Amino acid sequence: MSSFKSRLKKIIPPEEFQHSCVEILDENGIFLTWEKNSEKFLGYPGKEVINRLSLKDILEPPDTFTRIWDEVKKNGYFIGYSYVKPRDREGIETFILLWYHRSLNLISAIIVDTNRFQLVLKEYKTLFDSLPDPIFILDKNFRIIKANSATARALGMDINDILGKTCYEIVHESGESPENCPHKKLLKDKMPHTEMIFEKNLGGENIVSTTPLYGPDGKLIGSIHVTRNISELKKIQEEYEFFFNYSPSINLILDKNYRILKASKMAATILNMKQKELIGQNFLSFLSEQSRESTKSKIDAVARGELVHPFLVDVIRDDTKLTILISLTLPPSQFGQEDPRILSTGLDITPILDLQKELIKTERRYKTIFNKSKDALFILNESKELIDVNSTARDIFSVRNEKGKKLTEFVGDSITPVLKKLERESEITDFPVQVENNGDSRHYLVTALKFMEGDEARYFISLRDITQMMNYERELEKSLKRLSILFDEIILAMSDLVEIRDPYTAGHQRKVAEIAVEIAHHLGLDENKIKAIKYAGLTHDIGKIAIPSEILTKPGKLTELEYEMIKKHPEIGYKILKDIDFPWPVAEIVYQHHERLDGSGYPRGLKNGEILFEARILAVADVVEAMSSHRPYRPALGIEVAIEEIKKNRGKLYDPEVVDACIEILKEGGYVKK
Repeated sequence: MSSFKSRLKKIIPPEEFQHSCVEILDENGIFLTWEKNSEKFLGYPGKEVINRLSLKDILEPPDTFTRIWDEVKKNGYFIGYSYVKPRDREGIETFILLWYHRSLNLISAIIVDTNRFQLVLKEYKTLFDSLPDPIFILDKNFRIIKANSATARALGMDINDILGKTCYEIVHESGESPENCPHKKLLKDKMPHTEMIFEKNLGGENIVSTTPLYGPDGKLIGSIHVTRNISELKKIQEEYEFFFNYSPSINLILDKNYRILKASKMAATILNMKQKELIGQNFLSFLSEQSRESTKSKIDAVARGELVHPFLVDVIRDDTKLTILISLTLPPSQFGQEDPRILSTGLDITPILDLQKELIKTERRYKTIFNKSKDALFILNESKELIDVNSTARDIFSVRNEKGKKLTEFVGDSITPVLKKLERESEITDFPVQVENNGDSRHYLVTALKFMEGDEARYFISLRDITQMMNYERELEKSLKRLSILFDEIILAMSDLVEIRDPYTAGHQRKVAEIAVEIAHHLGLDENKIKAIKYAGLTHDIGKIAIPSEILTKPGKLTELEYEMIKKHPEIGYKILKDIDFPWPVAEIVYQHHERLDGSGYPRGLKNGEILFEARILAVADVVEAMSSHRPYRPALGIEVAIEEIKKNRGKLYDPEVVDACIEILKEGGYVKK
């Protein structure tokens, strides 16, 4: 009996027990169990119930029992609603599930407060609809009997248009299921199945899993069908394979026993073997004897999850010795695994070492470069005293007999912050300083580097004269301001294009832009968003240039066809603006300015979070301005009517935060109709 109880408890979460009764009855409906949760829920002490009270004693009215019990004996179960009479309060409506275990002559009983049950159902539906993968339930005839919101989004259909249709009709646009259909296999063996299937209307390649679904009588009624799109996953895998194989690195995947599990093309080239031949080989066998033991210990350390810094090994290839810089990595997914996979990435630095030898031989040539640099270069010792300076530094700062002298003696105290910063940082880039030298004030960018020469610290200081460049920048700023003014004029000219076609809405776009910008300022948006809103407001009706003027200025009611043409203007506006290199999403804001939170807007029927916040601001500003202005088909309705409209549909059509801000602005006189 306890095993029945434990299985029953899985049906209802533990936190819901206080609102439910989960017990065992005999074949006459007498309670054989009565736990504390049942006592709290219905108020009857266990000693008054067990082997004494029957289900009939707590049902209201009692004759309900006969109907329920007949159904249990006939069908083996009962699922439905009934009133139950608690001990010390009025009857409550409950959801009742009874299950007849014929082999034992026992009945499992679940009684749940209806209000709580409805809440649980609502929570289940919310969870079901919030799952990102398309999930639907199929019956044995391949018909979709339930689907979540992700399915509707993926198919671009309303859920009501999906239900009742076959999965192969909706998903594959076919008259029959595909050969490897997991639902078809499940119907044959009643086992879960997972297959990779190309589903035409669900984005291409998908991993499809089906799980058997049984009815109250224990018979198979269909399956739960879950789809996960792997097109992006395959793309990532292909990119990974490409970079693994074709990067210049020597990439290997090793196991903890140093065997090669996977090798890149570069690894095969360096080790002078084919990729397939490398699989299973001991990586240590390719190393020199001096490198093997230390490499082995480092691989062991990485397999334990320890951090190992890159290190050098000698690889023997035929009669040639190559020096390889190796980095060993244990991916996060492999931590704690008994047989982890280790990524070994190597770089052949033999040419670099050869180059280093060449650099040592040609040091005098680079000394010439040091002296010929147009930047003033200084090398200091650990005490910040001059060791060496180049010719440019000598000429600019009149450096003579520099050995042992401080840099500030020649450059001045403006360089002091750089020297102090070098005590905390090893590298400083483009630090601006202003130096007074012989009555001439010049601007420099300082680059400083701390490096080690043996055991002693050294400092490399470079001063680049940017005085002339700064003068150029000032001129450039002036040019940019002029360009910005020109840009505004172009946008205003684009805005005027619509007014030429539709004189009845003269100034509408500018006024909408003004209101939208006021709202954006009121909400504290940053300047970039405010600029985006401004330019979107000035051009939000630009798409109307493609609509005949007789429709735009028609004084009477539009026909359905004419209205459909009008509804195209956000999309047309988007197509006009999308190729303009705005630094903000102006085209997309224009595209969305007629969308509404509940999905009733146009042209795409976007909802809630799918709509840009800037577009929500523009939508409210557009409605307010339009309602308070004259139109060919009606006189101006006035600000108060506009306020009533956005207030009435606050949270339904329009963003609540935007509506509140707009109303405050209008009431405070922030926008006065001109």
